[in-house]
Amino acid sequence: MRKKPTIPHQERYDNDIEYREKIMTYYREKYRKDKVYKEKTLTAAKKRYHEDEAYRMKTIERANARYRNKWK
Repeated sequence: MRKKPTIPHQERYDNDIEYREKIMTYYREKYRKDKVYKEKTLTAAKKRYHEDEAYRMKTIERANARYRNKWK
């Protein structure tokens, strides 16, 4: 049976509280989304952020389209 591949730094992320705080502050400053830090893994946090960002961009596009159509 093959060994499950590990996420780089995940073990350190789980055990080292200072390292986790550093990452969280990085995400906090970069993305300003509280939802991101509740995730258990680094990849989950990043994935969650990108999903939220895609949704946000979609709603902005929708709003812009609504505004453009209004003045046609």
